[in-house]
Amino acid sequence: MVRELTPLVDMTMSILSERRVLQPYGLYGGEGGATGVNTIVRNGGEGKGVRVNIGGKSSCEMSSGDVLRIETPGGGGWGKKGMAGSKRKLEGEGGGGVNYVSGQGSLGAANAMSTSA
Repeated sequence: MVRELTPLVDMTMSILSERRVLQPYGLYGGEGGATGVNTIVRNGGEGKGVRVNIGGKSSCEMSSGDVLRIETPGGGGWGKKGMAGSKRKLEGEGGGGVNYVSGQGSLGAANAMSTSA
C-alpha cells in the first residue's frame, strides 16, 4: 500500500514506522516480505523535485507542496513453495497435539486444524 500526503501549510512532520531496513520475516519456510520506504519529495510531487529517504523514524520540516510518500512493507510468506493445497504437519507446542495446516481455503487463507492425542 502506498500513501501520499501533501501538507497545505508549512509543518513539522514526525513518523514512527518499522520494517524499513530489515524485511518482515516468513514463517515455516516462507520467504521474507518487502521492506517499506518513507520518502519526501521536496518542491512538488508527480515525480518532480528532490526525493529524500527519511528512514523509519524521523521528524522533519515540510513545506506546503512537499509530498510525504509512505510505502508500507509487504508481509512475510508462510510455508514452503510448492506445498499449497497439501497438508503440512507442524510441531505442536506444549505437547499433546498435532497441528495440520492446509494451504487451500477461502480467499486464499490457510485453514488450521488442531487435534489432540
